Amino acid sequence: ITPLFIDVVSTPDITSTPADYDPSDLSTFTHVYGKGAEYGSSVDGQSRRRVGSTYNGGLRDYTVFTINWWHNGARLQAGSTYSNRSFMFSSALKNVKATADGLVDETIAAEIGFSDWSPRKVDIYTQNADFAVVVASSATGDSTTCGDARSLLSCSGFSTPQANYDPIFHVICGSETYLGFDPYHFTPSFDASFPAHGSVTKLVRSYQCGDQSASVRPSWKLMGFFDSTDSCWSTLSVTNAVTYNEDICPPGPPPTSSPSKT
Repeated sequence: ITPLFIDVVSTPDITSTPADYDPSDLSTFTHVYGKGAEYGSSVDGQSRRRVGSTYNGGLRDYTVFTINWWHNGARLQAGSTYSNRSFMFSSALKNVKATADGLVDETIAAEIGFSDWSPRKVDIYTQNADFAVVVASSATGDSTTCGDARSLLSCSGFSTPQANYDPIFHVICGSETYLGFDPYHFTPSFDASFPAHGSVTKLVRSYQCGDQSASVRPSWKLMGFFDSTDSCWSTLSVTNAVTYNEDICPPGPPPTSSPSKT
């Protein structure tokens, strides 16, 4: 990928344009940020466009292309999702309008609430210290299947945010694993616990795996949204003694150990 270097330059006062001046082939950079009218209709609040340079004596020097969701009504409700899609492209000046006009209707500014989701059921099956997550085969589906009778259905949740349901994560740090509601399970102590933040003296270093080598980095996988007060969590070991293993829930009946007639 070739970096795109952009300079914001203030032009001096120009009293007239040369008769033979033709900027159509000049290279340009364009930000298609959407329609301000969407704020206040599909999304409460207002939008604020911030474009320009931060340069102030060399301490900060970068170009800002930001759309802020702000002002009265710009409040994301618990469990909801704010979505914003814009476009940036480079082209010759003569092609800017045609390209940008085709992208305007593709921009998005929306708040997705509970009623807008089409959740699927998500089930956690366990077999000894292994677990697998199985999702219903269709949108709004309310049942799952596991092809191994030895695997037990332990907990049930949803594939999308729901009221009073929290996300659970499978975290891997080297040879250690964790399944539960705390994505900072392996993070060095910061004198608080998720979802609280640290402080300027006790930062949340979520990229570290406890006391392990700095070369070991954690990985996270969102497994679904579950009720943390459900009694199933008292029987499902939410510790570092669980390993994700999709083989314990094959899509169909497990193969027989010897040839059969069926």
